[in-house]
Amino acid sequence: MKNPYPMPINSSPERTQTAGFASRDSKLGNSIVPIEGSDIRIGRDVVKAIRSIRKKGPLTMAQLHPWELAWREGRWAESSPALPEVIEFARDLKREDASRVLDLGCGAGRHSVFLAEQGFQVVGLDVSETALKTLDGRARAASLKNVFLVNHEMWKLPFIDGYFDGVVCTNVLHHGKAAEIRQAVHELHRVMKRKALAFIIALSDSDFRKGTGKNLESNTYVFTDGEEKGIIHHFFRREELESFFENFETVSFNERLIPVQTGGNRAHFLVKLRKS
Repeated sequence: MKNPYPMPINSSPERTQTAGFASRDSKLGNSIVPIEGSDIRIGRDVVKAIRSIRKKGPLTMAQLHPWELAWREGRWAESSPALPEVIEFARDLKREDASRVLDLGCGAGRHSVFLAEQGFQVVGLDVSETALKTLDGRARAASLKNVFLVNHEMWKLPFIDGYFDGVVCTNVLHHGKAAEIRQAVHELHRVMKRKALAFIIALSDSDFRKGTGKNLESNTYVFTDGEEKGIIHHFFRREELESFFENFETVSFNERLIPVQTGGNRAHFLVKLRKS
């Protein structure tokens, strides 16, 4: 039986160099599989043009991405359930008859698992292989065969144009410099279908952590200690974030402030977008 949910991969070399997939419904087993080439489909019947990337030996700790270090060292973990806003967004996607959903910066997959349980075909993309292995274990435990894993950065997504019906990206987009984030938004727009929906949570410059760590550029800091040591945070002004989304239709745009005991607020923008 032909797989009804093929996973087309952008064949541009710069997009596929570090991509990887895992599927519990694949002949390839459950590991994250490095891929290179084109015409990739995930399913029982077709896995074409897959070639392992030449092994360059294990990376040193200094070469690992800061997020991979945070997960590997146990500084970062994820055990909370799906956010209420994502649960609401899933209802929006169902009303739109959406099928393919990208969980961008999925981490250990609290939203990937939830969305898969709702019947969506979910692609969880994250830069941390350790986080993806945790997600793979969660999906196995829940007997979910509709979650596919991709080990990749968000600046250049390894997918063809107009593939996804929906995107979830919570507390991820602000992890980069402004130019990188703008590129990620461009890529997000590219891989979404026309009329597809996206739900994004990003840091506000009203957040109490603004100014923490080493300043890299305007409103951008790399934390120098704590659970997010080595990780870049960009604190958006509202008008700045709105300008990043200028090619989308804005469905809703709200700021959420949560007071903290030490003073100030945890501050995030919650944005729903539609690709026009």
